[in-house]
Amino acid sequence: MQARSQSTGPTGPTNSAHTSNYTNPLDLPEIIAQVGYFLTPWDEYSDLYGDDHFLFEPDDLRSCLLVSKTWYNAILPVIWRTYDGDVMFNIPNDIITRHSHLIRQVYSYIDHPGPFNCSQLLTVEIGNYRSTLPDARAVHRQLVHNNPNIKMLTWTGCDYNSPLLEADDFVGLSRLQDLHLQGWDVSNRNLFGALMAVSSSLTCLQMDILTGLRPGDLSPLRRDCDDNPPMSAAEERLAFPCLRSLDIRFSTEGTCESTRLQKYFSGVQELEDLLFDCPQLEYLSMDVPRRAELGGLAAILRDRSPVIRSVAIWGDNQVGEEQLAYFIGRAFTNGLVKLQLNAAGLGIELAAAIATHAPTLERLHITTDGQMDDNGILELLVRGQRLRDISLCCKVTTGGEDTLSVLSSQPWGCKDVEKLDLGFMITFESRVVIRVLDKMTKADPIMKEWTYRMGYDRYGSDRHVVGTPDMLRSYLGLIRGLSKLRDVYLGCVKFRRSP
Repeated sequence: MQARSQSTGPTGPTNSAHTSNYTNPLDLPEIIAQVGYFLTPWDEYSDLYGDDHFLFEPDDLRSCLLVSKTWYNAILPVIWRTYDGDVMFNIPNDIITRHSHLIRQVYSYIDHPGPFNCSQLLTVEIGNYRSTLPDARAVHRQLVHNNPNIKMLTWTGCDYNSPLLEADDFVGLSRLQDLHLQGWDVSNRNLFGALMAVSSSLTCLQMDILTGLRPGDLSPLRRDCDDNPPMSAAEERLAFPCLRSLDIRFSTEGTCESTRLQKYFSGVQELEDLLFDCPQLEYLSMDVPRRAELGGLAAILRDRSPVIRSVAIWGDNQVGEEQLAYFIGRAFTNGLVKLQLNAAGLGIELAAAIATHAPTLERLHITTDGQMDDNGILELLVRGQRLRDISLCCKVTTGGEDTLSVLSSQPWGCKDVEKLDLGFMITFESRVVIRVLDKMTKADPIMKEWTYRMGYDRYGSDRHVVGTPDMLRSYLGLIRGLSKLRDVYLGCVKFRRSP
């Protein structure tokens, strides 16, 4: 038998059969594709006004196509993986169509006439509101129908004259995880069917500017739906077993019938129907229903969504403090980690309800158009021992001598706070800030760590109260002992501690 030939390498004999099987990593399609992902196809430029924009100019990637046939086959899908209508307007439609079978992500799909010959899309963002196509809706619907594996869908109807939502557009999207619907007319009662079609797979749902929603449209036993066969409540009730994030804004503006029924529509029943079976829900953003009893909604959240930790609640002048306090105190008894609240005001009752979450609450953002009670503010600062991020912005509270007196009356419990925003109607002149910081630095070396800059005017300079040096000194004295504090916003002034 003939001996296998060997050659001598730097460390001794080597097997020539072994070396003949060696493959250069740069000949592997997987490696080539990874190289391509490091080369951006977007070219940044500035317009006449200095605004930055991007343009589809994949020059480096086009050069890679010329290396070899292997590189061509590996890089071409990288170039065409993403279609973005805002930055690819310079590409002829026939070229986009020719390579559309490679597209996996579609953003800002507005005016491309198609066809898109793709069936493996994962992400789709469609905006009807800016389209100039004669039959844009049909083109967009066909794109969705041809891609049953979509995981993320953002579909915007229109800011005016909203089109009717069609439930059939969502049938078959069994892998859809993230859905955002905006600017649709749902007066045809198809919202229920659309949500039912994708409810089992959704992890994130956002809906806003939905006009024409009527009482009972999302209920198990829908009324006035003669075309639908009778079904049991158990079969028809919406259930979202995987949903982790829900952002919902109902609107009753936009159709004659909804305007007529507006005084009877609160949205609380629709929220109860949506939230009835969301066992994995972690984040909830919602408008507070007006003129509604919230006990049922609070009970559903408390008993059926036990893992909610982050909540954003949007109220207005028609939502009372007592109503908000009851809801916040009763709906999330397992404790919130983050609370964002927009309310008409902040009084003792509402502050006490928020403070029930003090054992777990780490981020608290409150914005009001009305008065913030000084004792309510103190309640939050004293009991919020786990707070790391605090923002209290008010268009009425001045933060003057009376507020300072109350805030100084008890030691604050938020010893680990890192960011504090006291957005009161108070401001300090630059010369006052410089003088106070200079004097405090000479007497207290810790104050050397602090610098400042003047920020933007949030509410209008004519509404601000100009603070005195003593007031600024008092505020800085309150935060001096907060060793982890890094950023402080006091009216229009931002203070920062050097690391």
